[in-house]
Amino acid sequence: MRHSERRASVTTRFMEDIIRQRVEMQRTIEYLRGPGHNALEQASSLIRSARDVFMTGIGASWNAALSAGALFDVGGRPVYMRE
Repeated sequence: MRHSERRASVTTRFMEDIIRQRVEMQRTIEYLRGPGHNALEQASSLIRSARDVFMTGIGASWNAALSAGALFDVGGRPVYMRE
């Protein structure tokens, strides 16, 4: 077995996370459209009424915060970002 073939057969936790993303994203959307809808609306209302919005994170959550921060900016609502 060549090295590239051996490498392709190894499944890491990182790869498992990537493979699971599609199902997890669908599950999250279904939750937020169903039982979690009221909580989402409440969170949205709190953010809209806040004077300032701060986002922070480390690693993957920091990358998510960067993307979310850009969406706030597009919506005319700048946020403070701290890693």
